[in-house]
This record gives sequence, structure tokens and C-alpha cells, in this order.
Amino acid sequence: APPNDGGKPMLHCHHPHGAVAVNGCSKGGLDLSIRAAVAPLCFRMPLCRQMMEAMGAVSSDKKLFAKYMKTGKDIAIIPGGVEEVVLSQEAREILYLKKRKGFVKYALEMGYDLLPVYHLGETQLYHVLWPQTEEWAVRLRLALAQRLQLASGLGFGTWWMPNLPRMNQKCITVYGTRLELPQIESPTAEDVDKYHGLYMEALEALYNSHRDRLPEYRGKPLEIW
Repeated sequence: APPNDGGKPMLHCHHPHGAVAVNGCSKGGLDLSIRAAVAPLCFRMPLCRQMMEAMGAVSSDKKLFAKYMKTGKDIAIIPGGVEEVVLSQEAREILYLKKRKGFVKYALEMGYDLLPVYHLGETQLYHVLWPQTEEWAVRLRLALAQRLQLASGLGFGTWWMPNLPRMNQKCITVYGTRLELPQIESPTAEDVDKYHGLYMEALEALYNSHRDRLPEYRGKPLEIW
């Protein structure tokens, strides 16, 4: 990752989540100086909790997340959350971001800049079984995820060990240019919309400028839901 220049802290925003967030977790594990914010549910599951604690992760619970941001240290997040898990598939590249504005609001309030990070290959690591990628099934799974805050689905990675990602799938992580934000103590909805829109434009440009580096992504548009 590009080093912080010692100025304002950054929110390292990783996309997409994918089925398991293999790249997001591995990149975060390589730099323990950047703590990751993960879903509160991760701290309630045996083994997962111990792994998150060992990585120095913090809960994305609103109060705890805001409290950690006050330290002024860089944080890694996956804005797409549980909704993006159910949108993961090989044939299409879909992000859940249009309604994800909270991270922009916090960044404005706490004086953080935004750094877009894209993991090409993440959505190719697991094969999602039919009919889960049919439009009606995707919409149903998305509605359930939003209601229960829990992703549902069946798939596999490596044939001899389905829970492992595909062993021969190449992945490339690309970093965008930091999006500098002003610090606004009480940002209005218009402030949030403005910088959220600028962030989505920067993220889409980052994807389009690098997608041809992997054959699976050539000609594949980025869909933002």
C-alpha cells in the first residue's frame, strides 16, 4: 500500500468483499499498523473472534468505530459488507455501494481521507452454485442479508477442499489516489452525497484503468448497486 505521508489519516477502502474477502484479509494481515474494522458478528463466533483479535481488528459497531477513528490512525474497511458477499459471482462484477455512505460521513467528521483499493480476482476465487446467480435469487439473497445481516449461499473454491479459494487464480491488488476530504464537524446530507459521488467515480476509474490486466475482467463493466 502507498505509505501515509504523515498528514491526515486514511480510510483504506477495500473492494470487492467477495465470498470470503481473501485479498482484503491478507493485505490487512501484512500490515498490522493498519487495523481493520470488521462486522460485530465476527467477534461473536468461536475461532473467528480469536483470529480477528490476533489481527488487531476492531468492531465496525458505530460507537466503537467512531471511538477508534478519534485516535487518528489509518483503518481498513470493506464498505460493501454482508450485502456484497451475496452479490459475489464470476460472471459479473457487482459492488454494493450506492447506499453505503456512512464511511464517507465518518471520514468527513473525523478528518480522514479515502483511499480506494481494488482486488481484481477476488470474485473469481469461489464458484457460486446455480441458481444463486440468477437475478431473482440474487435479489432474494440480498433482501435476506439486509434483514438478517447474515450472508447465505453455497459454493466451492478448490475441488478437493471446497472452503479453500481456487489455487490457480491470479489476483492483482491496485491502489488509487487518495481522495482528500475536508473536515466538517457536522456534514449535511449534501456534503456526504458530494464526496460519496466523487469516491464512486474515482473507484470506477481505478477499476476501468486496470481491469484488462486479468483476462477474466476484459470487457466486464463494474456494476454499482
